[in-house]
Amino acid sequence: MAVSTGTDLSVHYWTGAKSFSGDPASTWWAGEGILFSSIDMSSDGDSVIASGSSAVVGNVDLKDGESTKAVINGNGVAGGKVYFWGQARSLTGKPQVPTWTYPTDGFIHDVAIDDSGNYMAADQNIFAPGKVYFFDFRGILLWSYPIDFADKVSISSDGSTLAVGTTTLATGYLFDTGYTLSRPAVGGVLIPENKLGIIAPYLALTIVFVVVSTIFIMRKRKY
Repeated sequence: MAVSTGTDLSVHYWTGAKSFSGDPASTWWAGEGILFSSIDMSSDGDSVIASGSSAVVGNVDLKDGESTKAVINGNGVAGGKVYFWGQARSLTGKPQVPTWTYPTDGFIHDVAIDDSGNYMAADQNIFAPGKVYFFDFRGILLWSYPIDFADKVSISSDGSTLAVGTTTLATGYLFDTGYTLSRPAVGGVLIPENKLGIIAPYLALTIVFVVVSTIFIMRKRKY
């Protein structure tokens, strides 16, 4: 699977991306007209998280000389939104409505999701005080924490640890999220196809040990 934000202000998703070549059409897309800033997906490609905003009102100059789009939330101040699509591998066609969305105070700079799609995080640092948000797959905000100059987020494979990087004159943060896998891990339990081939070396070693021990005991009794 592959996922990307497009120049047409939308999210694009490809199923079976490893077999593609050239410029294939996406399996599904969503969010036409939304200014997406970041995107991530679970290891099995079945959960997709993105950040962006749909209300673009103009350019705003930033301290580093770059410019971005100012977006307006329901309170009349600049804001963004987190978007989530569940069961992404089974979706087809276009456009696809998100499973859930979550409006934020400021523009979301980065998002991250764990391997199984259970837990995910987003950070904001533009047009509002910096903050990191932590969600579960149902869209429930489990907790948030104020962080000035929040820039990048990264989450461990099981969702138990969250790292947040910051920009100049700030520092980094490492969180114990307080949560870990509640649904089965991606891939489930692995069962070897050739069980005998796996255990054969251990059986041979056990047999050798038994034979050597028996010979040693018999010789000891003889003498």
